[in-house]
Amino acid sequence: MASSRLEKVGTIFSRVTGLLRAGAMDVKDKPIWYDVYRAFPPKIEPLFSRPIEDVPLREIIYPEDSIRAKLHKTLGKKLPAYNLLDRTHPTVSQKIILQTIQYQKENPNLTEDEALSKAIENYNNEIKQFKADDIPQDINKPKFGYYKKSNLAGEFKKAVESKVDLKKILNED
Repeated sequence: MASSRLEKVGTIFSRVTGLLRAGAMDVKDKPIWYDVYRAFPPKIEPLFSRPIEDVPLREIIYPEDSIRAKLHKTLGKKLPAYNLLDRTHPTVSQKIILQTIQYQKENPNLTEDEALSKAIENYNNEIKQFKADDIPQDINKPKFGYYKKSNLAGEFKKAVESKVDLKKILNED
């Protein structure tokens, strides 16, 4: 046997080394990180028995996180799906959050919940209007919550057809 399979004994590096030495793992099948780890081993070996350092963790909370949490708690699965590849249009939740922040700036007396409910109400009204209109007047200017269907092949073709002058881009510094 190459070594113990219990994660508390040894490290993943020692276990892979044992597998390679015993012939249980072929050299061509060794992990990508193995040679890098062997060339640059850590100063302190990562053992299970080593005590965890007491390092204070910073909280990474943005001001809009509480709005986002309340929005998703309120709307939940009613939010439409969106194309993650489309970076030209903000998501519905981003729009509602920005509108909530804008309402709070315009009227500082509004609480976060009141501003959020007002933004959600505005979103629902625009969705109703969109369903009534069925298709926006100008497809290049999508309405609140409406996303123009993107065609990945068409976007790629446009990118290939557009001629890019690399010299001009590189000399803009």
